[in-house]
Amino acid sequence: MTAGFQAFTDSGLLQIDGLTPNMTLRQKIGVTTAPGTLLICWTYNGDAGPLAPVATVNFSASTPLCAVYSPGCPATIVSTTNTGPGQWSALIWSSSPASLDFYVFDQVPAVSAPAGPGYGLQVFTPAGGCGLIYDARQPPVSVLGFQAGNIIGADPAGWYGGSNGWPGNTSQSFSYPVSKVASAAILNAGIAYRTQYYALSAWQHSGGTAIMDFINVNAGEQYPPNNFVGFGSVLSWSALIIDVSCI
Repeated sequence: MTAGFQAFTDSGLLQIDGLTPNMTLRQKIGVTTAPGTLLICWTYNGDAGPLAPVATVNFSASTPLCAVYSPGCPATIVSTTNTGPGQWSALIWSSSPASLDFYVFDQVPAVSAPAGPGYGLQVFTPAGGCGLIYDARQPPVSVLGFQAGNIIGADPAGWYGGSNGWPGNTSQSFSYPVSKVASAAILNAGIAYRTQYYALSAWQHSGGTAIMDFINVNAGEQYPPNNFVGFGSVLSWSALIIDVSCI
């Protein structure tokens, strides 16, 4: 850049750029999930999906980045929907009924500045730009890393009836040198098959550790029926891991 301000994390990630609007905390919402219909898991023959602990969160934002912190059990943001100008709705799933935190981040110009005097750094774009794009008085999105993977890595027909069993529940752990992390910008790996079962990737958090779990929840038979036909060779997941220690 020819002019302005830049700051990097110790891992080399660009955290603040004086030419680019940054994301800052708009709202932190306490959420409790309870059994309800997981609408995303419709079935091939049109039957209703199984009951699962879910919660719907409605919030205001301009361009939201949503994150979830779940210390009690794996949980994830299944969908985020724009319901009107500046209005959004998020569907949250958890493996069991749970209390968790839901964070909404937004671009700095869209978030009201804290009332009264304060201390810290403010960054503005040149004249005619976006104005205030960073304000140290508001908690920013502090990105610790981006994690992604493929649940299966092979044709699932090799799993069905194979040594991995079904669906071969898997878990991966990622630790960072901070006191509290959350998962944001989540891409879920999920499947549903008729009315027998569904499986979904989700996140559980403990201090500076985020754990990705791929969990099978049976709603009928313990294993898929004999007419199992597979569901493709890729179940990809990803998420930003962010620092929420001071939020």
